[in-house]
Amino acid sequence: MLQFVRHIGCERARYGQAEQHAAELPSGKRTGYLQVRTPSKVGNSEWKIATYRELNVTRIVMGRSHLDSGERYHDRSSQSPLGETMAQSHSENMRAVGATVAQGAGQHQFASLPAKPTLADILLHRLHVPWFGLPIAAARHGVQCASLAQKAGCDEETVLACLLHDIGLAVNRPDHGWWVAQLVEPYVCERVTWAIRYHQALRYYADPSVGYEYPEMYVQMFGKDYKPAAYIEAAYKEALAHRWYLTARHITMYDDYSFDRTTPINLDPFMEIIGRHFKQPAEGLGNDNSATSHMWRTIIDPGKPL
Repeated sequence: MLQFVRHIGCERARYGQAEQHAAELPSGKRTGYLQVRTPSKVGNSEWKIATYRELNVTRIVMGRSHLDSGERYHDRSSQSPLGETMAQSHSENMRAVGATVAQGAGQHQFASLPAKPTLADILLHRLHVPWFGLPIAAARHGVQCASLAQKAGCDEETVLACLLHDIGLAVNRPDHGWWVAQLVEPYVCERVTWAIRYHQALRYYADPSVGYEYPEMYVQMFGKDYKPAAYIEAAYKEALAHRWYLTARHITMYDDYSFDRTTPINLDPFMEIIGRHFKQPAEGLGNDNSATSHMWRTIIDPGKPL
């Protein structure tokens, strides 16, 4: 029977021999083929062919050889273990994949941001256009929602939550409330994070006590008989009993009236609120090694192929 020659799960003596033979391959060759004779019940023509890369096994291939009994290895490093035709096809396929990814990487062409980007930089120069086919930019929508909350006399934390509640739509559309909450959690208070997270569930449920009706646009989006998933319903019930319920509910109340695509994106009324309640990192968003820095970098530079 054949004996596997590998860097794991092999006999020490046999591996030592294989390593020694691999080391004897001509210098400058990064990949070689090592043929090691092993005991066989069907005759001396049975061989194990192992492909090595700097003494590490990269592929194991079965093969037969009729080499002379004294020959220990055979240098065939110019050949592909897949065969020339398959190797060429693989290379062509990988080049095509790379070209396709590079061409489709970015939705938008953005100007460079400062070396230490602030929240305002990202709102004004990344979230000023719609992402993922949405009808309105997240910054434009957030400014309108925050303006309504401010005019209604809401406290500053609620206003900030309204401003930021949809910015995660630049990362992902489904479950965006959870995405946004995670994105901003290192930089805002727990109440703001909580309200943003739970507005995701509350928007599906009317609350006549505060004048919130089920949005007509959801009937168009999901259908007349749509029933939210079980995790959404569970989150809704949890929010109902929470002390910050109204903070999250305020987001849904003003959310539905914030889809004017002609309203300017003016952050001036909110800059002091941002300064007091958003912990802007000195290194800049995406550079501060927080738990969500990678998400901010995705928003800052969405055109990277990978």
